[in-house]
Amino acid sequence: MTLEPGGRTLLVNAIGLSGEGTVLVVLRDVTEARTVDAVRRDFVANASHELRTPVASIQALAETVVSAAVDDPDSVARFGAQLEGEALRLSRIVSDLLDLSRLEGRTSDRDEVRLDRLVLEEAGVYRDRAEAAGLSMGVEVGGPVRVRGAARDLALPVRNLVENAIQYTRPGGRVDVTVRSEEDGATVEVRDTGVGIPSRDRARVFERFFRVDRARSRETGGTGLGLSIVKHVAENHGGSVALESELGRGSTFTVRLPAVGVGASKA
Repeated sequence: MTLEPGGRTLLVNAIGLSGEGTVLVVLRDVTEARTVDAVRRDFVANASHELRTPVASIQALAETVVSAAVDDPDSVARFGAQLEGEALRLSRIVSDLLDLSRLEGRTSDRDEVRLDRLVLEEAGVYRDRAEAAGLSMGVEVGGPVRVRGAARDLALPVRNLVENAIQYTRPGGRVDVTVRSEEDGATVEVRDTGVGIPSRDRARVFERFFRVDRARSRETGGTGLGLSIVKHVAENHGGSVALESELGRGSTFTVRLPAVGVGASKA
């Protein structure tokens, strides 16, 4: 028998004790196990849906290319470009899923990481893309910033936040990336003058596969996993991520991480 008092899920087993006229009742709280199962089912369902869309597009485009090669050779290049775009989208979904799975699994090896250098390197990769999108981009580093963590993982929040900022900022806008050392840790801040996030959606943006604007996200190749990855990396390193946003004015994402030896002197 199952009972659900006060939001908890309890399994009840009753066993009669022979010869004593009494019953042994065993209650087992399975709330957490049921929650984990529900999250896992939802994740598999969402992942399957997200993978099915580009796979179906790739199949349809491949069939079209085969047909066009005979009937309309001039259109092959156009369909080929669309096919490549869908393949890249599928590759990104798989890559993000693998990153998320790794982050939810075993802890990566931790070393001292120069966060300032990592941010400069990762943000620098996107300068040309920002310029091509008609955006100004600035990177501010407040001296050496050291944290303990996995450099491979710590690169992911910077990459995802900067990419999102560029995707959702209109031409003529600006993206600023700041990394600084504070008394009790380190902060990476990505600020944009983009479209902003409605207040009703701010509490959900870190959920897997949640998209504020699904149509634009698909258009720009977003997987809906980037911000979830940001949150996982921050929390895996003992930190947090916060969001401030104003619709039509832009958003600021702030990742806070513990420094190497809280209170240690900064170089």
